[in-house]
Amino acid sequence: MAKKAGTRAAGRAGAGKQVRPTAHKAAGALPVVPLAGVLFLVGLCAAIVAQGIYYPFQHAWLGFGAVAAIVCVVVVDRCSARALHLPFSCLCLLGIGVFCLVSGAAHGLTLTHVAGALPWFTAFGVGVLCAQMTLDGRDAALRALGYVGFGACAFALLLLCQALPMPGTITDGRLQFSVQYANTAAALFAAFFFVQMLSADARLNRLALFSLAMLLFTQSGGMVAIFMVAMLAMLVRWLVARDYDQVLDVLLQAIFAMVGFGACLLVGISWSALTVPVAFGLYLGVRWLCGERFGSGAPAALAWGLLGAVVAAAVAVVVLVAATGRISLALGTFAERFVQMHDGWAMLMQDPILGLGPDEWQFQYRLFQTMQYNTMFVHNSYLQLWLDGGLGALACFCAFAVLGVRALFRQGRAGLAICALALLAHGFIDIDFQYGSFLMLLVFLLMAPGQPELPARAAFPAVLASAVVVCAACVCGLLAYNSIQYSKTAANQGAYGYVESVLADDALAQADPQVRASYVAALTVGGEYGRAVQAFEQWKDRIQDEAWMNAAFAYHGAGDDAGAIDTALTQIEREVGKHPGFEFARYILYCADADEAAWRRYAEAARHANEVMDGGLPADVLPRRREHEALTDEDRERFDAIRRGESGFAYEETYWTGA
Repeated sequence: MAKKAGTRAAGRAGAGKQVRPTAHKAAGALPVVPLAGVLFLVGLCAAIVAQGIYYPFQHAWLGFGAVAAIVCVVVVDRCSARALHLPFSCLCLLGIGVFCLVSGAAHGLTLTHVAGALPWFTAFGVGVLCAQMTLDGRDAALRALGYVGFGACAFALLLLCQALPMPGTITDGRLQFSVQYANTAAALFAAFFFVQMLSADARLNRLALFSLAMLLFTQSGGMVAIFMVAMLAMLVRWLVARDYDQVLDVLLQAIFAMVGFGACLLVGISWSALTVPVAFGLYLGVRWLCGERFGSGAPAALAWGLLGAVVAAAVAVVVLVAATGRISLALGTFAERFVQMHDGWAMLMQDPILGLGPDEWQFQYRLFQTMQYNTMFVHNSYLQLWLDGGLGALACFCAFAVLGVRALFRQGRAGLAICALALLAHGFIDIDFQYGSFLMLLVFLLMAPGQPELPARAAFPAVLASAVVVCAACVCGLLAYNSIQYSKTAANQGAYGYVESVLADDALAQADPQVRASYVAALTVGGEYGRAVQAFEQWKDRIQDEAWMNAAFAYHGAGDDAGAIDTALTQIEREVGKHPGFEFARYILYCADADEAAWRRYAEAARHANEVMDGGLPADVLPRRREHEALTDEDRERFDAIRRGESGFAYEETYWTGA
């Protein structure tokens, strides 16, 4: 049986094509993971535990770690007289960061732009590190990555059964570990499955069932659909090659993974720590029986029969998921993403060549949105990249992806190439590129050896220079992010003096929409209504949208009710999809005893907003809230309670605390 398992594993490693002889060695004789691989895996484990690396300060620390790893590897390689490498695909990642800054500079560089470009400089550092691995070392690192994936699955099972509760990792029964976002989490588990399934280590081949089960627990319809297409491509390759044994193994894993997941849909997600291991045990038992019965060559009839069983099991799982209401909700959110893409395209047309600058989407999308949604990023990573850095950034990423996928196919690593293509495809419908752990894994997969690179004599200074560039980007990005976040904290406390010092000391802060909004909020909370109004009037053409609420309250506090009414109404006329703005406008009009003309203006804005929303997706596809066109009795009761201090507004993503 050991010989049979080794033969099957060797076939997986090449996915039907010839592979290097080292990939056929027994598991214990595989090459030792190189230093670059060890450091990469340590960083990836840290990113997984840190919930995927999402915020700029996390990207900064990941970048610092990449710099330290690069320096360490350079020292060791120079002492060992090993050559350093800097592929052009690494420079493509650097180009993305540079184009993001260029786009920001073209539109008035701000702290937000600096922090928003940081993830790509960090990805560049990770790429330089991964480029130092030899082909044998990369094979060993891939094998170790498979075990990292299994560790993530084991951790996820503990989270699912609530043995290790971690806030944000389970929402509405969906697994969001390791990025607190179910769809990108699904992409990571799908990648782990491919790495494990294609490994030369037969033990990893078996453990791939856990990654498939965790993919199902994320209940990500988009990633599951893409994964099925990718697996269909693999199955076709194996069926054409008459490699029915591999087909049998993968289909058995699929069946029992769905059994473990389906059982939890019936008895509760907290039973996952029992149902998944039991499903794994059943899979091992059936696989052993098949090995005893058929040896290393499964019959074609059995493979085709199991394929039919997988289809039947998939239909059963879909029915169970549909009973939870998850499918109808998923269809609505999926449709909403195309609305976001439509709105993002309209926004991009302001400057399709240079883009608008990193993270500008979150400040401008409300001026273009045609449905009610709240999101910091458009759900299309390529469109987001185009918005952030223009055509130059998009072209650099496409070049990076093409070079990596081509290198994998040329090495006969069709399975890994298909895996990378699946991850790249998922980026068309989600925000994957915003997560450091996803970028790390994608860079590792696509930084395959054999790509065009700088001449050997230029590699050493270029690699050292890359460490300096990444370090400088991380320092600047961290400082920018800290200034933004500390200003927000100061705003909530009314500490306007601190925000004034940030504006005075940092030229990039003076034009930053977030810092400007923080200053208006700090002055409002601090009772400096006149100064808040003055600052808002100076910046209202370029300020984060929450500042409009604070400004309206500041006008009211300063005794200028006409200004308060006009500001509140102007906001809802600009941002027809922002539901809290309409409720706040009614509150201001109620407190200011607005006349009929103001209420007519409000009613017209509400009617227009409802017409825009009605012109989008049907309400049965994506539910929406209709704006009240006049003051209601419920409004009066709630607003009176707010004025008495018995209640308050609870808006998302706003500093407004004036009530």
